[in-house]
Amino acid sequence: MKKKYFLLFVFILSLSLTLVSFNIYKGDGPESLILNYIPPKNNNDNQGGARSPSTPVYAQQQNHTIIIGSAYEGCLIELLEQNEVIWSDYVGNDGTVVIPETIVGVFNLMFYVDDATYMGEVILE
Repeated sequence: MKKKYFLLFVFILSLSLTLVSFNIYKGDGPESLILNYIPPKNNNDNQGGARSPSTPVYAQQQNHTIIIGSAYEGCLIELLEQNEVIWSDYVGNDGTVVIPETIVGVFNLMFYVDDATYMGEVILE
């Protein structure tokens, strides 16, 4: 009987560790955003071989604040709803952008670094 309780305890412990490691438990901390590279559209498909995909840009979201890093100061961020820009701003010198709290919903976040374009989905509540 003790062996059954011990196995049950081990099962519950492993399940709780798995839930935490897969981030099913949500705390009040920032959430990760992955902004994937969008290759430019060329009309001429015969310009050299295929390029390997560019590394995504990683950011954090805490409520209506996007923390993207001071290395991206001055880069443009846009929120799109049905392919229409509803809000835009530039990354500040502290590496953050604050989206107005009146904007609520699920949006495509476009991020422009020099000639590169990155896109991800952001949920604003």
